Amino acid sequence: MPEQQNSLAASWIGRVLAGHRIEALIGEGGMGMVFRATHLRLRRQVALKLLPARLAADDDFRRRFEREAAIAASLEHPNIVPIYDAGHVDGNLYLSMRYIDGEDLSAVLRRGGPLPVERVCALLGPVADALDAVHEAGLVHRDVKPGNILVAANARRGEQVYLCDFGIAKASAGDHDITSAGQYMGTAQYSSPEQIEGKWLDGRSDQYGLACLAYRCLTGEVPYPRTATHAVIFAHLTAEPPRVTALRPDLPPAVDAAVAKGAAKQPDHRFPTCTAFIEALRAAVIPPRPQPRPRPQPHPRPRPHPAPAPGHAPPAPRPAPGGQPRRVLPPTLPLTEPVAPVPAPAPAPEPVPAPPAAPTPGPTPAPTPDPVPDPAPAPGPSAVPTPLEVRAARGENDPSVTITWTPGGPEEFEYKISRRTPDGRWRVVGRTTHTAIVDGAVPPGAPIPEYEIVARLGDRFSEPVVSTAVEPVEDSEETGDSGFPPVRHLAVASADTLVFDWPDGITEAMVVVRGDRPPTSPDDPAATRWKITNMRYQLDGGLRIPASVPRPCHVAVASCQRDGGALVVAPAFDRTARAVLP
Repeated sequence: MPEQQNSLAASWIGRVLAGHRIEALIGEGGMGMVFRATHLRLRRQVALKLLPARLAADDDFRRRFEREAAIAASLEHPNIVPIYDAGHVDGNLYLSMRYIDGEDLSAVLRRGGPLPVERVCALLGPVADALDAVHEAGLVHRDVKPGNILVAANARRGEQVYLCDFGIAKASAGDHDITSAGQYMGTAQYSSPEQIEGKWLDGRSDQYGLACLAYRCLTGEVPYPRTATHAVIFAHLTAEPPRVTALRPDLPPAVDAAVAKGAAKQPDHRFPTCTAFIEALRAAVIPPRPQPRPRPQPHPRPRPHPAPAPGHAPPAPRPAPGGQPRRVLPPTLPLTEPVAPVPAPAPAPEPVPAPPAAPTPGPTPAPTPDPVPDPAPAPGPSAVPTPLEVRAARGENDPSVTITWTPGGPEEFEYKISRRTPDGRWRVVGRTTHTAIVDGAVPPGAPIPEYEIVARLGDRFSEPVVSTAVEPVEDSEETGDSGFPPVRHLAVASADTLVFDWPDGITEAMVVVRGDRPPTSPDDPAATRWKITNMRYQLDGGLRIPASVPRPCHVAVASCQRDGGALVVAPAFDRTARAVLP
């Protein structure tokens, strides 16, 4: 395939398309090839993006390409690559834009490694301002990643940063989504949970990608380094935002707080704008400049202000770069850890005086103070149901430890997860409203540590529950001799969702359900079966059992493989592929 692409690109060199002489290939992507070209009439260099004829004939690809031209051409911002021309010639769609003589952010990171916070803010600050302009226009970029950020040196203005490639952008309101239902578009390492789940998007989705990109710039690694794409997607849905200081201990904890808020799972928990996120990141390392003490001034005599003439409006606010009015952002608030309320001690009861003793001859002993009873213990908060079936397991190809549990009640709880360190102390891993969390701070090869889970509902807390370590189980007689990679580590992540380790090479799974006892084998004649594809697992984060199935019930999952047009089911379950659905 690369040889064919190189041959196709070479065939365009020297040709003239829509008044552009194509000179050299400068980039390739999912939407086509980008060439350096010369506009013959205007005599200037441009970047010419070309969609091959076989894709131009596809209605869906053509609509996406035309949308990129319309969206990018409608935006006026100094940090957005401007569009000169677009059209359709000889069965080919083309897009002519400004040629940026520079490199993308990926090349900067490969050459420079982890960057200082000031450098990251200098690079991503213009990108954040450009994204805010995109969002004010009612659009969402949807693919914020290093390859779509260009960095160029300018002799007069220094370093210039540009945001490019709106090929998968979509309107956030008042327009039809050109992406098919259930189709996932974007780059997995920088995609927000709502984008993965196919929900309605707004500018806060781009802020999530920008926060993931900031983590990459600060640490040199992507936020969720996983070998399999579905593991990356599941981490975006369930794992707590990673801590920058785990790889950069030289940075203050405020950097962790800013990145965690920008990459929060819920859009409402993020910053109001992308610029506000960058400002919080900058404020984490650059203290505010002290304001000079104002000198006392005499109070001037008030002068009457003339009333505005009829028909004259007050002056408009000074426009920001790019022609758009600068919005006044609310001040960001520091992130605080939730603290359990300390109950006030009950008042001590009044001491009861003892009756006077009869006088006795001899010296009078010193009086003994009356004993005061200890104050009654303060009434603690009402108990919250403790989490059930707390397990900590590590995948065979992933050093991260996944902690799962089952809610102790029907309410939606907040959970605090702590890890026991080698010196016996408990260190907080994170807080979540889900029933699973991934801890990537455990070194590969180290034993699975103990984890403590505490559920919280308002100001009430549960008793702490310590996890049980589940080591990977080798193939046994139960998994049969079929050679199928078995499904393992089945757990109930919520009232109707099953989570497990999906093995490589398996594209479908069979869920077997019984109400009376655990299923004995995948061909259990008295069981109900569903076949759910791997793509459904990637998008939903788990296998969802229909609400029509009576609870409680026993569930088990078996691997499946396609052999021609037939579905072949593994002959047995793995010993860890069974659970109870409450």
